[in-house]
Amino acid sequence: MRLIVTALTFLIGLFLILLGIAYLVQPDTVAAGVGLRPLDNQGFSTLRGDVFAFFTITGICTVWGAWQRKGDLLLVPAIVMILVILGRIVSLAMDGTYDGFLVPVLAEAVIAGIVLWARILLPHHHLDEVGD
Repeated sequence: MRLIVTALTFLIGLFLILLGIAYLVQPDTVAAGVGLRPLDNQGFSTLRGDVFAFFTITGICTVWGAWQRKGDLLLVPAIVMILVILGRIVSLAMDGTYDGFLVPVLAEAVIAGIVLWARILLPHHHLDEVGD
């Protein structure tokens, strides 16, 4: 079971890295798929900088944690996905819903769940020891 969960976690990380690279090289195409439209060069710069970095570092921590079997590294992508879900819930409360709202929320919840499951299965510190 640990091997399967570790492999899934590794594949999730690769997906996130590839998504980050896609934002770097084709920001307008990828962003349009999630309802974003850069208005000018500042928008493209934000997509290429911020969104690329967000997905890429999340993916790198996921791949690295799975490859090295270091559960502590998996806290980063798990917390990131939980914060994304929190942001979506705030947006739901403030802006309302849209068609397909649940699809990304469920995807992020599945990613967070698998990554947290891998963290439990792989060697890690107890939470009160993280950072020591």
